[in-house]
Amino acid sequence: MGKERLTRVLDVAMVVAILWMLWDNVSIPYERTLAGFWSIHNEIFRTGASIFWLAALWLGGYRAWDRAERASRWTVLASLGLLLGILTTPYFTRLIIRSYNARLSQIVYGGCMIWTALCSFLLFLSLGRANADVPECVDAAASHRRALIGALCILAAGLTLAVVRFRQAMWYAVAVAALYLLIMWLVQDRGENAA
Repeated sequence: MGKERLTRVLDVAMVVAILWMLWDNVSIPYERTLAGFWSIHNEIFRTGASIFWLAALWLGGYRAWDRAERASRWTVLASLGLLLGILTTPYFTRLIIRSYNARLSQIVYGGCMIWTALCSFLLFLSLGRANADVPECVDAAASHRRALIGALCILAAGLTLAVVRFRQAMWYAVAVAALYLLIMWLVQDRGENAA
């Protein structure tokens, strides 16, 4: 299977999820003052963490997609799982905005973020295998998978904290994991440009 249709669907899903989150999760403050905007800071920060996470997933994987020549059926299946995670992210983000102290909301939100990271990992594992004859794709996919393992560890630590002690730890973990993926992408990009 060619990669073009699959990448277009994933790109459109990312855009739809981000726009949906902005439209649905961030309200316009009644007072157009600094205090008015501070009154919606929970909405802004939690929505921002989810958008940052989706953007980091997209940025981290573009190099492997760019070098790939084909996608296997396993790549398509992993992409479907990733699509499910991407398109449900706005709902679960809204859940932690409306009930940010509810432990169950944080756990379900964390589960969605871990699901997107796992599906992304499987996606790039299968993409590397489907393009085994393209060393640049294999290297880029392996590099992104290593970054995703670190992000998964951060998300798992956040979920554990949310369950055991600090209920809001999950969305903090999502923001930190997104920052980690972004830093890894910048380091890998700089290393590739230097080579």
